[in-house]
Amino acid sequence: CSLFFFSSRRRHTRFASDWSSNVCSSDLMFAAEPQSVKICSDLRQSRARLLDIIPDANHEEVTLDTALSSYLSLLLGMLVPAQDGNDRLRYACRFRWTDTMLGNTPHAMTDVEFELCSICLNVAFWFMKFASRLAGKDEISMDEAKNVHSALRKAAGIIQMVQERSHGLSEEITSGSDLDPRVLTAYLNQ
Repeated sequence: CSLFFFSSRRRHTRFASDWSSNVCSSDLMFAAEPQSVKICSDLRQSRARLLDIIPDANHEEVTLDTALSSYLSLLLGMLVPAQDGNDRLRYACRFRWTDTMLGNTPHAMTDVEFELCSICLNVAFWFMKFASRLAGKDEISMDEAKNVHSALRKAAGIIQMVQERSHGLSEEITSGSDLDPRVLTAYLNQ
């Protein structure tokens, strides 16, 4: 199974309610074999579905979990080195994300680990927004209070994982970007 990737125009999607509001899809991928075409297509569709869910904290948690699991199962396959130790798939796609505090200029990196950290950080933001939505009600039940606590713990766990994994990125992290260790620590301390 061989994959070939090339750069092409990117689709820009703006999310008014998303903290990382200017999210761009990965470079279009071209694959030579039918199995590769299917994997690339599934990855693209799965990512688009997840990006449709992340901005809206009104979705049920199970909806987010299902979309995230689907996307990560495909994405993580690109992180695992082949039996010969070659990890060229990790560096085969270029991903772009706009950082929360650095304006509207997207930061791009040719590293699946960057995509993993960025998508997971946005999932953590979703959990924070979900908790905020629940906690913002005039009257909340004990079960809702437990859901708020659970969502905030999940967000913190995800951010810790991102903080640990971001040290292994192929490029230096921009100071003040969402993946800057100081910014991640600030998110954890919220």
